[in-house]
Amino acid sequence: MEEKLHKFLTEKLPEKEADAILEELITQEMDADLRKRLAKTLDQEHGITREHGKRKTKVRYLGYILAAAASISILIALVFYPNTSMDNPQLLAQQYLQEQHFSHPGTFKGADSTMERQRSQAIASFNNGDFSNAITHFNTLTSPTAEDSYYLGLSYLMDEQYGPAIGNFEKSMATSERFMEEARWFMGLAQLLEGDTEKAEETLNGIDPNAWKYKEARSLLEKMKNK
Repeated sequence: MEEKLHKFLTEKLPEKEADAILEELITQEMDADLRKRLAKTLDQEHGITREHGKRKTKVRYLGYILAAAASISILIALVFYPNTSMDNPQLLAQQYLQEQHFSHPGTFKGADSTMERQRSQAIASFNNGDFSNAITHFNTLTSPTAEDSYYLGLSYLMDEQYGPAIGNFEKSMATSERFMEEARWFMGLAQLLEGDTEKAEETLNGIDPNAWKYKEARSLLEKMKNK
């Protein structure tokens, strides 16, 4: 089962296969004793009780409620398969990503052009967690700003389209330094989750000691070195 869990966590599987693995995992592992262990971990380490930990949308995600929504696969791995989570840089990258709360600051009201209306729709979709629709609207912008490219990159990243995410982060950094630290960090995560460890290492090594997410970058690099 641990081999299947590792595949579930590190590979982008067809939804049917991923659901089958998760169903098997829950069936095998979630007996009375393990449910108690899970409840104890949620309560003691994350302050989540049963009434707060309600299921959200897809079965793969239960709500890792401290920051937004977290993957049930990550939670189960942390509780029942600690060695898997400790040694896997991609899993750690997913943890960092799921713990991050994303919110676009918005735009001015009264948008009076087609582009501004599309931008407003993109922002609304992004803030609602509808990343696929956000991608559609951001891509209609004929003259995207560094901010547009950055949030489009985030939308692709959350939609697990790592190649386009990387491209938009690069575009944002080339256009302006405003989102440089954030874009570099998330680009490193995207490269790692895509499987390009060499590029991820180069990107994460470029994070300055005084920059945002430096400690997390060093943790990922350490995991990558020991992999």
